[in-house]
Amino acid sequence: MSVLNDLGTCCACEGSTEVKWIIPLPHKAPNPRYGWDCAVCHVKGGAVAVICSSCLALNTQVKFVVDDYPYKNIRIPIEAVNADLYLHDYAYHPERWLFQSSPNLGDPECICSVCREVINENDKHLRLMRPNGEARFHDPCFERASKLARLPNGFEAHGYSKN
Repeated sequence: MSVLNDLGTCCACEGSTEVKWIIPLPHKAPNPRYGWDCAVCHVKGGAVAVICSSCLALNTQVKFVVDDYPYKNIRIPIEAVNADLYLHDYAYHPERWLFQSSPNLGDPECICSVCREVINENDKHLRLMRPNGEARFHDPCFERASKLARLPNGFEAHGYSKN
């Protein structure tokens, strides 16, 4: 088997049959040199796991993350990886801004599309409506996002707050 086709053992079941799926995880890689990078928002060094087709189909829980090239079979228990979430910089990702719900300000579900923090009643904010969802922003997050990412067509401003 060539190195390009050999991803080593499955990070879920530890088997070695049909291990062909590379899964980016929302955690920082143990060694960022071997993690995922995002070409859009420039986040680097996210953790990855490799899994077999059976575990993918069964949505089996990942138990290990890859540390080095996958074919070298160096795995670290997922519990040993930094527990802090390691996410994309959503200011660069307008495709991830839409929510299907429209909760009231202050509701724990009323989060900003960029920083993912709750938008409270006294926060300056902007809500953008589309037929397929709503984007919500704190004022500084919207200013930053509108400089970094081109706003998608079809957004309609609604409920701009001058608080």
